[in-house]
Amino acid sequence: MTSDFDLLDRFDDGDQDALEEIVSKYQKPIFFFILRMVWDETDAADLSQKTFVNAFRNIRSFDRRSNFKTWLFRIAINVCKNHFRDDPRRREVDIEGMVFVDQNNPLEHIISEEERRELSMALNELPEKQRHTITLKVYQGLKYREIAEITGCSEGTAKANFHFGVKKLREILKG
Repeated sequence: MTSDFDLLDRFDDGDQDALEEIVSKYQKPIFFFILRMVWDETDAADLSQKTFVNAFRNIRSFDRRSNFKTWLFRIAINVCKNHFRDDPRRREVDIEGMVFVDQNNPLEHIISEEERRELSMALNELPEKQRHTITLKVYQGLKYREIAEITGCSEGTAKANFHFGVKKLREILKG
């Protein structure tokens, strides 16, 4: 498999196929991450596209000190933040009846629809950094180092956000 840096070099050299390969590689992970932030498939599709447009519009600012994946997720977080900032009512998303199964997460098949709805609502109650950290760790399977790069904090802070987020989720779910 071609590395992200090789694809970026090819893109810099004018190879449009490299752009398609990058989008193909990250389209699903970015979409599912954003979906867990906004809980609306149409918005998630629009925001995913906006993430890629922003990324390739600003590709010259990517300095390659981090990996491309973390840079792209950081852009996705900012796109979601702007989405909520532009219309604060969007934060209150009605997820009633929304059934979504992530094929990459076999636990989704075990969790009942009601439990999924309760978990989704509980996640929405978490502070933003904790919600992002849990989503990146659990649903995207990222390492704390990657989460730290994406969220702009230290690895220790990412671990603490996860720990306290899980603790708060337990409290919320106990009711």
